[in-house]
Amino acid sequence: MSVNSRWEDTVRDAIVSLESSKGDWVSLDDLRQKLNLRGTSRDVQEDHLNRMSQNGKVRFGTGGRIKWTGKR
Repeated sequence: MSVNSRWEDTVRDAIVSLESSKGDWVSLDDLRQKLNLRGTSRDVQEDHLNRMSQNGKVRFGTGGRIKWTGKR
């Protein structure tokens, strides 16, 4: 499994754990807190989240929100 695949799984699982209902927007700050627990720097998070956004896996919303848009 590639680093990118592991990151996608980690981000997906974190977003899903924060959703009130499937497909909900979640706080980017809350997601970052979960990713921080894994010891990842903000720069690494930014790189992966931006790549995932460009690939249609996540979508950034207004007000510091993020949503999983990839396959579950």
